[in-house]
Amino acid sequence: MKPSKIIVDQDYPGGSNEMTFLPIGEVELEYRVGHFGQLFHPDKFKLISDNDNLPLFNPAGFGRIVKDVGSNGIYFLRLRKFYTIKGFIQPDNINIEFYYSGDDSLIFEFDNTTDSDIITLKLELINDTKLFNKMYEQCNNIKSRVFMLNELFNRQELKNVETKYKINNREQILPEEPKNIFRFIKEKWEIVFEGEKVRIHNNNLKGLLYINALLENVGSSVSTIKMIPKKSDACKDDYEHDDDHVEITRTLNAPIKLSDKKTLKDIDKEIADLRDRLEEIKLDDSYFLNDGLQSEAETLKKTLKALEDYRRSVTGKSGKLRTTKTDDDLAYDAVTKAIKTAIKNIKIESETLAIHLQNSIKPSGGTSLIYKPEKEKNWISK
Repeated sequence: MKPSKIIVDQDYPGGSNEMTFLPIGEVELEYRVGHFGQLFHPDKFKLISDNDNLPLFNPAGFGRIVKDVGSNGIYFLRLRKFYTIKGFIQPDNINIEFYYSGDDSLIFEFDNTTDSDIITLKLELINDTKLFNKMYEQCNNIKSRVFMLNELFNRQELKNVETKYKINNREQILPEEPKNIFRFIKEKWEIVFEGEKVRIHNNNLKGLLYINALLENVGSSVSTIKMIPKKSDACKDDYEHDDDHVEITRTLNAPIKLSDKKTLKDIDKEIADLRDRLEEIKLDDSYFLNDGLQSEAETLKKTLKALEDYRRSVTGKSGKLRTTKTDDDLAYDAVTKAIKTAIKNIKIESETLAIHLQNSIKPSGGTSLIYKPEKEKNWISK
């Protein structure tokens, strides 16, 4: 594209800066994926104005921006850090693109290829870190950018883009994205990663179910206890508890005490009584000649040892009651262990997929997990 004029606006919290450039001679502005610095070279343009202006957006984040860029002109809007925009553009057939800069900010490009000199932007400034990060990461992916721009600017005419996208009057061929599949179908697992089929030798691995649940919820935390059905053999195997215990304690959030103060008090009294009785028996002059007393003493010793062992098992060194894990904790341990086993089996056939899952499945607070890859992956999981 050979622009007749370029206007660059920098958005600030308390104002904005507008610079207007004219090309030095006939300048071909080549399209470059992603980085703004690869697109616009100021040395090929003459700066004719540099003005500080009022804020582009009101305190609520809305702005109406009108620019005289001329026919075949370009307007660049550089946003503040971690912000993006959405809205409507007039004329509605203006080409739109976005880029990233080196200071964690996005730059939007509006190409006026119409006969009108004026473009009007009705925009909303969005402080959405999750959306910003997604856009920032996808700057080099043409197809992803197309669909994000469709959503942000309601570009209906581009909704069904499949393999080609016309940008800046230059047709870009969109590479076909390799399929990623992870689903249980027809009694077996179908797994494909980046176009390559992955065989699974053991289709009964529970960890595959848990991985599938995470892939269905990309970028969202999933509670591990919700991955395990309430009533099933898997529940018994994973918890190593009987069904009644699982039903009763499933909703508890606090650790479960192994005993209680009243029980300990009763045990302490019984231990004291047993010790007193043993002392009485040993002080009896006929102890060594009385088989009955000796037999009673042996029984008392066994009972005493059992009670003392129990007391030690339910209290720490400080004497406080020990606790056991909740079902949430047990589910987390079971699910993470099963996922590790599944990934180990996947690694036999695909080390690439195994490493991807190891790096992308992470703890997400409490007893939840999240599938959050560094680069976005789309999965067919059903």
